[in-house]
Parts: sequence; structure tokens; C-alpha cells
Amino acid sequence: MTHSFFSPRVFSALILLSAFCLPEGKGAFAQQPAPLTLRVALEMGVQNHPAIRAKQNYLSSAEALTRNARAEYLPNVILSAQQNYGTINGQYGPLGAAGPPGLASAGPAYPEQNWNAAFGAAYILGVNWEFFSFGRTRSRIGLSREQVGRDSADLEQTRFVHQVKIASAYLNLLVARQLVESGESNLERVRILSRSVKARTLSGLNPGVDSALVNAEVSRAKLALIDFVNNAQNAEQQLAGLLNVSAADPLIPDTLYFSKLPDTDSGAPGLAGNPQLTFYEQRIRYARQLTEVTRRSMRPALSLFAVYQARASGFTNAYNAETLAGYSSRYQDGIDPTRYNYVAGVSL
Repeated sequence: MTHSFFSPRVFSALILLSAFCLPEGKGAFAQQPAPLTLRVALEMGVQNHPAIRAKQNYLSSAEALTRNARAEYLPNVILSAQQNYGTINGQYGPLGAAGPPGLASAGPAYPEQNWNAAFGAAYILGVNWEFFSFGRTRSRIGLSREQVGRDSADLEQTRFVHQVKIASAYLNLLVARQLVESGESNLERVRILSRSVKARTLSGLNPGVDSALVNAEVSRAKLALIDFVNNAQNAEQQLAGLLNVSAADPLIPDTLYFSKLPDTDSGAPGLAGNPQLTFYEQRIRYARQLTEVTRRSMRPALSLFAVYQARASGFTNAYNAETLAGYSSRYQDGIDPTRYNYVAGVSL
């Protein structure tokens, strides 16, 4: 009987051994994460920042208030219809209202209480239009527009400041990672030098003090590398906090900036494009418009109003305190309008 050297058990053991022997991150299936460019980092930070999302909602609210201020100029139309059932006992005497109105009954004053009841209805259409307010409505619309401009400038300023922080943290991380690589290269160089010095010391070519000095250099290089690694970890955590992402995910900045400088504008930016100056200018404009609204709020207003009313009742004009007749408890008799009134006018 013959046995093959590459049995399944031996083959599996060789695969495991080769996997353990491969350097970390050098396996066939290992994938390096893609570098994070500065442009992507800025877009990610703006999208994930809670304060920016909140100010976007403030801006949407200000735009809705602008639409509402324009709609306030339109006439106010109220349509009301009610159908009820009850008595109409009346009584002479003064009445002072306290709180919301309760019961409104219009009927004759009886010598005693009675419980005759019928259906009743009222249908009302009312229109009130403040058609001329001497600039008060226009000033409120202007104030809402200035509020939109102020909130928009505030949003752009917040984006600008946050992007500056992201760019600073990104470049700090980029430099910190380069310092880590430099520290690792320096440690490797000192170790090679240490092995060479120790070999020459053992052979008697160098004095023993050289070995102690090179050991101190190795320790110094290790401490410097630890500082560089800690600095890189802190920079990565700071960038992750600004991007609002998990610190467990590795953030690898793009090293293209070390080989090619980014394109820059040849002309100097003007003051009009500064987001912070624009925000302060919008605040001043909003304050001026608010002053105008307050000044015009003392002006009068001309309003058109009109009311059309239809009344229905199960009690007829024959119903009085002597006969107590002339009413119907039928539902149809109580909701069919029999009296109509209208009022129209102008108020100042």
C-alpha cells in the first residue's frame, strides 16, 4: 500500500501554516481601505453635523413664515353652520359675561318655567379683509424675507466654520500619519545601527560605551514613535467626531497633497464672499426691518367686512307667553331657514 505525501490532513495543515506565516495585511484577500479625500470629508461632515441639520430646518421654517405672511393679506372667510335642539326661555335683566359664552336663548319672558323645545339652525358666511394697512402688511412680509436671509446666512456661516475645522483636523491627521511613518523608519534605522554597533563591540572594534549609547538611541526612537502614534490616534478621533462617524472605522487621509499641491485661486477673495461678514450684515438688515415693522404697527388699517346669515327655528311668530302654541318639534321644521340677514361695511 502506498501513501501520498499530500494527504487532505497534511494539505489543510500547510494552508493554516501559510496563513499564520503571512505578514499582517499582506494576504491575498486583504484589502486596504480606500483613502478619504478632503472633498468627501467636507461633504460627509456637512451632511452629518447635527447643528447644520437643525439650521436647515430653521431656514425651512422661515420660508414657511414668509409664505404665511403673504397669505395674511388674503381675505378671511368663515363659513359656519349649526343645528341644535333646546328651549327658548327668556328673562328680563342685565347680564355680564364671564369666560366663554354658555347658552344663548332668545324667547318671550314667561311667568313660569316651561319645557317646550324645538329644533333651530343658523347658517353664517362671514368675510373680513384688511385690504389697506398703510404698509403694515408689507413690512411684515419684508421682515419674514429678511429672516430667511438671516437664517440662510447663518446656515452658510455654520457650514463654513465646520468645514474649516474639518480641513484643519484632516491635515493634522495627514501630518500625524506621516510622522508615524517617519518614526517607524527612524526606529528601523536605529535598530540596524544598533545591531552593527553591537557586532563591532563584540569583535572589539568599538568600545563598550558605544553599545550603551546606541541602546539609548533605540529607546529614544521608541518613545518618539509612541508619541507619534498617540498624536495620530487623537487626530483621528477628532476628525471622526467632526464627521460624526464611528471612531472604530479607520480614517486614512489621501497622501496626494505630499506629491502635488492643490489648485488655488490666483485672485484674492473679496469681503463680499466672507460667510461671517454676510451673516452679520443680514442680522443688521433684519434688525432694521424689525424696527420698521414696530414703527408701522401703530398705523391704522382699513377693513372690508360682510356677513350673511340664515336663521331657522321650530318656534313661529305666534308663539308667546299667553298661548304657548305655535311651535313644532319636527326636525325638518327647525332646520329650514325662514329669515335672512346681511351686514356689509368698512371699518377703520
